Amino acid sequence: MSYNVHVRGFTLIEMLVVVAILNLLTSLLIIYNRVGERQIVLVKEKAKIVSAITRAKGLSLSFPIEDQPICGYGLAFEGRQYFLYRDLAGDCRASDRVYSGPASREKIDKEVFALHPTLKFLRLDAKDILFVPPAPQTFLDGGQSADEIQISIYNQIGVSVY
Repeated sequence: MSYNVHVRGFTLIEMLVVVAILNLLTSLLIIYNRVGERQIVLVKEKAKIVSAITRAKGLSLSFPIEDQPICGYGLAFEGRQYFLYRDLAGDCRASDRVYSGPASREKIDKEVFALHPTLKFLRLDAKDILFVPPAPQTFLDGGQSADEIQISIYNQIGVSVY
């Protein structure tokens, strides 16, 4: 009596090929996830900057509640940080319309925004944006505004321009 038994299964080579393909797909997924994460960081930072600019402009449209005259509201950029401030110059016509320190300018809510550690400013057309009520007029670095400015944020994978 003889038995003819056929053993069916995968060979070692077939198993190694499957493991190699799975490793390749996993690597691609990890790389894609990191690229997406960096893009999300760029979009979030862009939204924070646009929100701060919009807030400064909105504050200049509101009626002042304080007894002290406010000549305008602005956003100042210093290095990798930026913050909202009030221009509290005694004579608004003589104001230099830029953030020049705490003596005549007051940071709003003492809040300083910092860029994400992986980001930096690549291009800043203006380091100081001031909105002067009631219209509001816009002043960039102390001078009358241009039609638009460009702010670019850079990280290892790309640039976000707005």
